[in-house]
Amino acid sequence: MTKSKPSYYTVLNGHTKRIYKTWKECKAQVSKFPNAKYKKFYNINKAQNFIKGKKDIVKNNINGLQVWTDGSAFENGTTNARAGDQTNNRAEIFAIIRAIEICNDKVKPLNIMTNSKYVINAMECWIKNWERNNYISYYNKPIKNSDLFKRLKSLINYRIGTIKFIHIRGHMGNYGNDSDVSW
Repeated sequence: MTKSKPSYYTVLNGHTKRIYKTWKECKAQVSKFPNAKYKKFYNINKAQNFIKGKKDIVKNNINGLQVWTDGSAFENGTTNARAGDQTNNRAEIFAIIRAIEICNDKVKPLNIMTNSKYVINAMECWIKNWERNNYISYYNKPIKNSDLFKRLKSLINYRIGTIKFIHIRGHMGNYGNDSDVSW
């Protein structure tokens, strides 16, 4: 007789919020409870993240990996910005850099879901011209955020698998874009 995987039944909204080891225990917590929210997991870490309200930002599917990014900066673009010259655009680029850096699988295609049209246009339309012109614009001015774009481009070149940027509308109920995951 084969041994079944351990199951973890996480009750997020029920009589008592916690992780249970049997369906019978879970059912007692959610049965006849209005708007009960619960989920079965085979991995204790995922069950714990669910009960803490954390969501995975990397999802594995048949088309490769999917990662959601969203960057923001306090006191955006002002002299009060924390930790130097910070803007939402720099935070968006840095979020994508970190996502690629922490992605262990360098072979599978990586779909980056972002609400930043700026980053998508930069990486899909403008970067080749920037590289050709040493990151100097048509108006003979340095390209903003070139330090981060150079790092991002080198990470993309290092990967074996392809990277695709997919635009999503920000804060509109998208799986990863609205999660509270942060570093």
